[in-house]
This record gives sequence, structure tokens and C-alpha cells, in this order.
Amino acid sequence: MLKTQNENEISFGQRLKVVLEMNFNSPEDLAVRLRVPIASVESWIEGTAYPDADVLVAICILYNVSADYLMGFTEYKGLRQTKCS
Repeated sequence: MLKTQNENEISFGQRLKVVLEMNFNSPEDLAVRLRVPIASVESWIEGTAYPDADVLVAICILYNVSADYLMGFTEYKGLRQTKCS
């Protein structure tokens, strides 16, 4: 069952904004790095749209943050390191 967001939870856009601020980046910086329109990044932060899966993965890699954190499924920000045998 998918977890639904209640009013006390932090939204994807709010989490993205925090990640940008923690890395001293602006929405414009992210747009340039992802090669997407600034309007797209602004709409993600405002919560009126969400990035495609491939863009979400790129954000996670750029900022070393998990998709689960950005989507609100966990409070753990980092990517888990796994060993390949």
C-alpha cells in the first residue's frame, strides 16, 4: 500500500529545496545541471509537477540523496552503499 502524505509531512518540493540549500545551489543551478527549463524545477519545488524517473535518478546522484528521502518514504537522506560481489 502506498503511503499518502498528510499535512504534517514534508513534500517532495520542500525536500528538494532543502537539498538544494544544503548544497548551496539554487533552482537555476539545478536546471542548468539537468539541462531542463527553470520552470520545470520551480514547478517541482512548488509541488505542481514531479520530475520524470530518469531526472529523479539524476537528482539523487548529483546530490547523493535517496529517492526514498525525496519522495517522503524515509527520513534517511543518503544513498545506501552496496557491495557487488
